[in-house]
Amino acid sequence: MDAQTPSPQTTLVILLGASEWPDSPEFPGSRAFANAVTGFKSYLFDQKRFGLPNENALDLFDVDDSPHVIDRRMRQFLEHRMGEMKQAGNPANDLLVYFVGHGGFVGRNADYYLAVRCTSTENLRLSSIPMESLASTLTDKARYLRRIIILDCCYAAAAFTAFQAEGPAKLGINQAVEAFEKQVKTVGKGTTLLCSSGKTVASQIAPDESCTMFSKALIQVLLTGNGRRRAQQYLSLREVADLAEEVIDTVLEGKAPRPEIHSPDQRDGDVADVPFFPNLAALLPTEEVTSQRQPPSPTRALASDSILPAEPQPVKRGIPRRAVILLGMAALGTVAAGAVGLELVSISHMHVTSMPTTLPATRVPPPGTTLLIYRGQDYAVFGVAWSPDGKHIASGSFDFTVHVWDASTGSDVLVFRSHTNTVLMVAWSPDGKRIASGGGDHTVRVWDAFTGGDLLTYRGHFDSVHTMAWSPDGKRIASGSFDRTVQVWDASTGGKLLTYKGHSGVAYGVAWSPDGRYIASGSSDHAVQVWDASTGTNAYTYKSHSGGVSTVAWSPKGGRIASESDNFTVQVWDALTGSDVLTYKGHSNTVHAVAWSPDGRRIASASFDQTVQVWDASTGNKLLTYKGHPTGVYTVAWSPDGRRIASGSIGLVLVWSAG
Repeated sequence: MDAQTPSPQTTLVILLGASEWPDSPEFPGSRAFANAVTGFKSYLFDQKRFGLPNENALDLFDVDDSPHVIDRRMRQFLEHRMGEMKQAGNPANDLLVYFVGHGGFVGRNADYYLAVRCTSTENLRLSSIPMESLASTLTDKARYLRRIIILDCCYAAAAFTAFQAEGPAKLGINQAVEAFEKQVKTVGKGTTLLCSSGKTVASQIAPDESCTMFSKALIQVLLTGNGRRRAQQYLSLREVADLAEEVIDTVLEGKAPRPEIHSPDQRDGDVADVPFFPNLAALLPTEEVTSQRQPPSPTRALASDSILPAEPQPVKRGIPRRAVILLGMAALGTVAAGAVGLELVSISHMHVTSMPTTLPATRVPPPGTTLLIYRGQDYAVFGVAWSPDGKHIASGSFDFTVHVWDASTGSDVLVFRSHTNTVLMVAWSPDGKRIASGGGDHTVRVWDAFTGGDLLTYRGHFDSVHTMAWSPDGKRIASGSFDRTVQVWDASTGGKLLTYKGHSGVAYGVAWSPDGRYIASGSSDHAVQVWDASTGTNAYTYKSHSGGVSTVAWSPKGGRIASESDNFTVQVWDALTGSDVLTYKGHSNTVHAVAWSPDGRRIASASFDQTVQVWDASTGNKLLTYKGHPTGVYTVAWSPDGRRIASGSIGLVLVWSAG
């Protein structure tokens, strides 16, 4: 196999499929298909994850084009983009094709096809993409690339009746493999297919239509990586398939099609074994955490005030993801034994048992003491926000929900479920009455903080919303998106007030000045721009970062701005002049979030190095390193009184003493 290391800069991606089929009543439409593609795109284009350049992707999902036009666009894209990359001295090396939607069979020989939006039951052969045609196009135009094909296909009920022996999924897989095998003598590098395989119709789509079950497991694996192989920087498609099967067994309780890997042409080796997808868990220490570790002793217990059932929870295959997280924390000794509120965790005979206890309330916890572990969301938590009175926390997750819970006990108050894709950001209004949340469904939703009732949905963006912030007076909201814009809009009516288009990359971070006159926005274009919040006029551009900027935070008194970069540093600079004040270099991996303490004297920075570090905002001197998280940390927020910090990672929000 070609030893060249895959990279997003040398990878091309084609997205195919549809979410509805107006001319094919037997194919039920569902937002689950669109949500699956949105989630996959969010992973692909996020510079913190796969990091694919926009120009390296061709999005043909839900287009109205005929199969002939779709084929022509694929050929033209591959030929044109590969030529550009070669001329630039950075030739393409890999092709990733992702299809989600309906598949079927047509004709006497039951030829396998993929349905596109215009597919019609009146002429399936001419209005769909034959698998042989797709194989021919990909092996012709991407002849010397490594080709990874992911097929998440659902099938009409009639197909299950016609192919009872194996089920339509198996027949489709067999034909896909055969189609690529026909090309094996004339191409190089090789092809591998990851397919969803199941004999029953049930559970191919989640009951709430949030996603297809297969893609939900797949995307979860891509976002979390393999915590048992932290020394491994990349995962092969085969490893991803194995991990997806674990998620299906443990998290989805086996209610999803099974992943199957097939490599029909291996002339230059098996592409399924090439390390390709970034292992996001590799950002942790290299020590592996597996189910073979010895059970932790009570003296190495985890800290928590959360009240959990005491009865054991059976495991179907291996240890569930949450149990692995708990075991990993105990095995690595990342939580001090003297923490407030001990939760004794033992893993024996494949069960997890929890026994909550508490210490006297008179004890004052030292800085860095874990006060509470909230585990209400099994998936990655990307955003946390405190209520202005400090009594509650809102957390947004990959599971499409926002949970509001008691910051002292961890008890759920309400769960907001209106989002149809990943929630990437949560913000509480200054008066504490409303919460805004945004993410992969391209919307920002404003809702009642007490009842969870929807108040308005802002739909001004045409791609995922990565960041947002309330103005200090609570009258406006600024939201930044993968569409490269920052939009300012009325928080009561949703009316758009202005669109800022100064960035050439994804708008990852926004922050208001304390007086509400200016906005600072950070982007994957390596710049932070400061501009007038009423007119959109640029005041100046801060260019000291050498990598993409995903978080911007304005100091409470307004004199300084903190922003982080992909090069593991945090910059603090003068908000009036843009001149550098200090560079914090305490982290050993990417910093994902930055927050000022309410008094402006300290800064907390959360990183994929598994730590949250608190440091002096004037000198950059490190004051505290918190190591309670078993995975990289996505988000961090100070309590309004500055005494506690909440930080989120995969399946956990930890509340701890800030000192």
